[in-house]
Amino acid sequence: MSFKQNFKDNYVSFQGGIFLFKRTSAGARKGGWFIGNCPKGSLDLAVERRTHKESTSGGRLTDKTQTTTKKGRLKLTFEDIQKKNLQLAFAGNEQSISGSFSGGNYDTFETGLAAGDIVKLQHFNVSTLVIKDSAGSPATLVEGTDYKIHSAAHGIVEILNLGSYVQPFRAQYAYAATTVITGLEGSDDEEYYVYCALANTEQSPDQPIGIEIYRNVFDPVAALALINDEQGQLEMEAEVMRDATRADDTKYGAFFRWVYVGENL
Repeated sequence: MSFKQNFKDNYVSFQGGIFLFKRTSAGARKGGWFIGNCPKGSLDLAVERRTHKESTSGGRLTDKTQTTTKKGRLKLTFEDIQKKNLQLAFAGNEQSISGSFSGGNYDTFETGLAAGDIVKLQHFNVSTLVIKDSAGSPATLVEGTDYKIHSAAHGIVEILNLGSYVQPFRAQYAYAATTVITGLEGSDDEEYYVYCALANTEQSPDQPIGIEIYRNVFDPVAALALINDEQGQLEMEAEVMRDATRADDTKYGAFFRWVYVGENL
């Protein structure tokens, strides 16, 4: 009988879901969300140590080490572009915009436009677009002859013909409700509690494991791919910090805990 036959294998390979919750200063969890498909995730731990060398043996040997810092980095790959994920990735705020340019309000283009120039309207999801010139009695440009709408959704217009029109051209239109996420405008020190609801698929049946990471501050996404050949991803990282509200409770510990939700060896 081999040595291994006396023991049961206890391997691990995780699948599962990641949940994020905004965290209060007292360590409580606010309402959270499921981040969607997360093909990669890791918790990277490290310590920094100060070393001391003795000076009596002639060998200058290390005779003492002392830990000076304990730290961790949480790394998650987001594939879901739901609004809460993007607010986190962009360190941004969510806004909703809608309305119209009407009456005495205009979306005024810059002067000096030439035939073939592209104009980007201020807003999106545009309808009932009318473009006029700036003459004393404004003339209305003709769609298909003087301008072309390339994308009403994106608000992109091409000037086809200048004719005898007086610049600047002025547009009026309605723009439907649109959600925007502003970049680098949100709180840059918001703290999050992270819960990993995992299944160890190396066990049969799958073994449920929970990993709680109590106090995390996310960096904005380092790179946002604007054109993709493959599935787009947002590589997110967070600093893992000590949670003083749980540090004295041995059931939690100060940084994170692994929970055997299901039976283990």
